[in-house]
Amino acid sequence: FRQYTLAVRDLETGRTLPDRVEKTDSFAWAADNRTFFYTVEDAAKRRYRLYRHTLGAPKDALVYEEKDERFELQAERSRSRVYIFVSSVSQTTSEVRYLRADRPEESLRVVAAREPEHEYQVEHHGDRFYIRTNSGGRNFRLVWAPAADPRRENWKEVLPHRPSVMLEGMDFFARHSVLLEREEGLPRLRITDLRSGE
Repeated sequence: FRQYTLAVRDLETGRTLPDRVEKTDSFAWAADNRTFFYTVEDAAKRRYRLYRHTLGAPKDALVYEEKDERFELQAERSRSRVYIFVSSVSQTTSEVRYLRADRPEESLRVVAAREPEHEYQVEHHGDRFYIRTNSGGRNFRLVWAPAADPRRENWKEVLPHRPSVMLEGMDFFARHSVLLEREEGLPRLRITDLRSGE
């Protein structure tokens, strides 16, 4: 196994700041360039706690603790840079929390509450969250929801479940979405213009 130490360097001066985090491998910067979120491991090397650190502050705030030993945490900033996502993931189930990167003091909110055997992934584009979900089929489908209220009752289908095609991943850029699919064992990319839908 690997253990990482998180250190912070001032890019203008080249100086390494005294702020250090031991035994972490997942972190995300907030938009203020002073705050970051990071996970720490328990004795079994499971990422189970999420902390918020402000540069120069003597103590970090515990933001979330994953108490179910089947799950571990992953923190990341969305490609859009607008949100921070914190995923709790097991072998068969996932749950995603989020907050705006420019409001790091806010509480985390849940996209969809944890349900057994429900796996989902979230990305942000514009005023929407795009969600890759296996709700409705084991090969996954793509839905969207308003970022302001992404509860399941607000999900709208973009791409239905297809029995012969696995939706393996997704990414969103300024004008295009890229979906990674697999059919008959062969991978392919589906690229869509988000303005025209083509």
